[in-house]
Amino acid sequence: MLNEEWAVIRRDAVEMFNSPVVEGFRRNCVRYFEGALEGKGPFRRRPNTSLRLICDTPVPTKLVAYPCGTVRHGEFVPQVEKLHCELLQERTKVVDGIQARKFTRRLTFTLKPECDSLGTIYPSAIEDARTALGVMADFISDARAVFARSHDYCCCCGKGLRDESSRARGVGPECVRVLNWLAFEKTEGNALVNAV
Repeated sequence: MLNEEWAVIRRDAVEMFNSPVVEGFRRNCVRYFEGALEGKGPFRRRPNTSLRLICDTPVPTKLVAYPCGTVRHGEFVPQVEKLHCELLQERTKVVDGIQARKFTRRLTFTLKPECDSLGTIYPSAIEDARTALGVMADFISDARAVFARSHDYCCCCGKGLRDESSRARGVGPECVRVLNWLAFEKTEGNALVNAV
């Protein structure tokens, strides 16, 4: 492709991210990451704190969001107000005669309070941006439904889900304690009401 064509694709994708949905998504993620990292640290490396949101698309796709950070004096300092996001699409490859699942990065972008910036793009960047904005809007309107799309792995820590209630929620038992204020209703103490 010519440089002019890439410039048009990048410009159109950037324009799509000038939406109130993006800022609402960033604010919700910041609330989650502040709660998840509260009272923890210092970190020797990036903490395993992210959101893995499954998109409602025919091809398995997920949006992964995690806080950016810097290394100061050998310690990783998370900056929760600044998020790095990747849109990953599942591909099936045949390796040595065995089908294997592989996630391919389709789009990367950084969400900051003052502006958003695109990283990696492909010719399908406009469609990929629509997919990302769709899952962001779904997450803002009903985070529980977005989490429930994941049946095998926790949407927060990525660990395998073993019990049926966790599979129905899409969130493991350890992570639900942090998420209960974001997506789940509480009763007395930490008990969850109808977390399915």
